[in-house]
Formats: sequence, C-alpha cells, structure tokens
Amino acid sequence: MRTELVGPTSKKRTAHLQRQRREYYKKRWNNLEYRRAHKLARYCNIYRLSAQQVEVFAAKEHCEICKEKFSFTLLGDKGARRGNRCATLDHNHATGRVRGVICHQCNRQIGYFENLLSSGKLAVLGEYLDERGAVTNNLPAPSAPGPITVTVV
Repeated sequence: MRTELVGPTSKKRTAHLQRQRREYYKKRWNNLEYRRAHKLARYCNIYRLSAQQVEVFAAKEHCEICKEKFSFTLLGDKGARRGNRCATLDHNHATGRVRGVICHQCNRQIGYFENLLSSGKLAVLGEYLDERGAVTNNLPAPSAPGPITVTVV
C-alpha cells in the first residue's frame, strides 16, 4: 500500500527547500575547519590511514612526479581550486595502498598509462611510434628553402 504525502508539496515549496539545503551545505563547506575535518576523516576511512599519516601527506606542497607547486592542498585549507595542480592521494587500485601525493594532471596520466599496460596496448603504441620515428628521432633534418624564383609570362 502506497501512502500519499499530506500537506503543501507545491513546486514553490520544493524549490524553497532545495535552495535552503543548498545554502546550508555551501555555508558548511566554506567553513575551512569543517572542510579539513571532513577530508581528514574521509582519507582515514577510505585509505585506512591514521590522522598523522594524512597530515604528513597533506604537508607536501609539490607534486612528486612533475615537481610543480600545488594550487590546492590535499585537505583544502590553502589555495584556490583552479587548474590541474590540485593535490591528489595517488593509490594502487588493486591493493588500495597509497603511493604518494601528486597533482591531478599526473594522476590522470598514471591512470591512462596503467590502462595501456593492462590492455596490452603499450607494446603496440611503442611499435607505432618506433615505425614513425617519434621515439628514436631518426627523421631526416628539414632542408633549408632555396631562393624563390618568380617567372612572369
């Protein structure tokens, strides 16, 4: 048996409640202490790390691969979230083990690389680049253009 909602459930009331909820969560998320505590608990729970281990990772300010400075730290307490230099906890998806703190861009590149490795396409990609001279750079040097002659008829 299905029960019906009793009372005013107009679109206007629903929109008002959605707006209130959105403002509440936005205000709460803009509170840096809340955001830091939320992310700390999330990392501890997902990756089975202690708070001290997460704090050590969060103290890092540069990507371990490209050495670029992060534009947004791991716990979100410094910087603006713009671009691909946001700090990310890199982890092995098979084991769940955290490998380090890298930027979002390098993390995506690792993901693409791991997909190539697991699908066996990396060897094919290497052969493709080898055949076209992209890896060994054995392309002939471009010749300098000679003098331009114009013939008027």
